[in-house]
Amino acid sequence: MLSDDRETDGTFGRTWPLEPGVRGAAVFSRCGAYRPYLSRRWGAGGMVMWLCMNPSAASDRRDDATSRKLTRHSRRLGFGGLFLLNVMDFRATDPARLPAGRERSAGNLRHIARCARLCDRLVIACGGLRGKARWLSCAMEALDACGDVPMLCVAVNGDGAPRHPRVFRGDFVLRPFRRARWPSLAAPSSAQSSKDALPGAPPTWGRMSGGG
Repeated sequence: MLSDDRETDGTFGRTWPLEPGVRGAAVFSRCGAYRPYLSRRWGAGGMVMWLCMNPSAASDRRDDATSRKLTRHSRRLGFGGLFLLNVMDFRATDPARLPAGRERSAGNLRHIARCARLCDRLVIACGGLRGKARWLSCAMEALDACGDVPMLCVAVNGDGAPRHPRVFRGDFVLRPFRRARWPSLAAPSSAQSSKDALPGAPPTWGRMSGGG
């Protein structure tokens, strides 16, 4: 757990306090480099899980641009809270800074699988992942970890990839997502992805921070 504001010291860009009535929770690696889990709760409605690309500055106490936008949209859609997970959990505002072979921690898929079981709706929003084979392999394994939970999206890009939150329209509605229509997802080798996912020692984990 990160018990101070090291995770929001400006390294990852601008952050905001949680909106009134919103409770947050997060899990970080002890080194602060990975965040496999984030949640927000504001009411008694169902939970929506957003599966995005990679985390940035948001914590149990602060929102970044993505978590702030998804909180507002999730409230508009009638949910009482959200889980925010990512196909890769290394924290970086600029995806170009994701370290090759260490984009995803050893525990990321476990958190994805758990939240997929607990959520009322699952929305895939990781974008096209720049067509990178390694990142697409992470996405394929993340979707596999969700099991047979029906998948939704906001929209799809021209290549069939689920649209990323930064290009959401303000009035969107959720629609079914069919991974078979994202042909790039079938290209990477999942065996190679598993072998390369995290060379060396995995990060050590703190306990959950926050109360969501």
